[in-house]
Amino acid sequence: RLTVIGIDGATWEVLEPLMEQGKLPTLAGLARRGVRGRLLSIPPFCSPFLWPSIDTVVSAEVHRLCSYAYLRVPGVGPLPTEDVTALPSLFPFGLMGVAAVQSGLLELSPATSDAACAPRMWDRMQAAGGTSAVINWHATWPAQELRGVVVSDRALRATLWTLFNPRPASGSGFSPAGMREDLASCMSDPSRLDPGSMERFFPVDESVRALLERADFGARSHDITLFKWLHNIDRNAFACARAVRARLRPDVTYLLLNSFDFVAHAFWNFHFRIGEAEMAPDVFRRYGGTLAAHCAWLDEEV
Repeated sequence: RLTVIGIDGATWEVLEPLMEQGKLPTLAGLARRGVRGRLLSIPPFCSPFLWPSIDTVVSAEVHRLCSYAYLRVPGVGPLPTEDVTALPSLFPFGLMGVAAVQSGLLELSPATSDAACAPRMWDRMQAAGGTSAVINWHATWPAQELRGVVVSDRALRATLWTLFNPRPASGSGFSPAGMREDLASCMSDPSRLDPGSMERFFPVDESVRALLERADFGARSHDITLFKWLHNIDRNAFACARAVRARLRPDVTYLLLNSFDFVAHAFWNFHFRIGEAEMAPDVFRRYGGTLAAHCAWLDEEV
């Protein structure tokens, strides 16, 4: 049986030194026993543009899945565009698009599974008579009926609705439908997370504890609050993947993890000690090991 694990934003610049130091034994073992290399990417370097190119094995001009969400005129439909790299998402409209959404002139709708214009990996597996488990993969809501299980990306972000991650209007994030109840015990609520469980990533004093105990999420959230919510999404994705594999033994499991990309962006300078002279020493001591610790956690979960 095969497991396909995507780690969004992962880079050898971070992973290789940690592997050489013995801090990522699982990934180092996979690299040693298998084949590894540096992949050429496809511009624009945007996650929702790239992952469908991987899972359909065709370019965005063909698969047409190029954003997390698309701008629409209420009651009419998507804004028209001929440029596939500028499909009606927030990206080509910038702050004007944000203002239009906030004022109600436009609305955002999430990228949907039925918008794909090319068969995806699990569609090909279904056609070949195999079974699949699809966990947290981009644009898998609403969960399509498969010979297997789908836990869509929107299902695991159910506590993370924001302007840039709009709540789906309808449809199920799980397939078959009863899978939501079957997996309920696997998924934890980030609003109830024990702040002490974050100690392995950074020291948790009173100020950090206050950020971790925030039950809300918004565009102005602190990086520590964002870390908690996004880390929990991947934690639930791992838990769902383990449960589904144990119960159903699918031929192929497809698992996409998103937290590395955010953690790398937020803590890159601390990890590589960039701008250390301009920052208070205690800040670097606090967050200098966060990215490495998160990589070690991913390695353990893998």
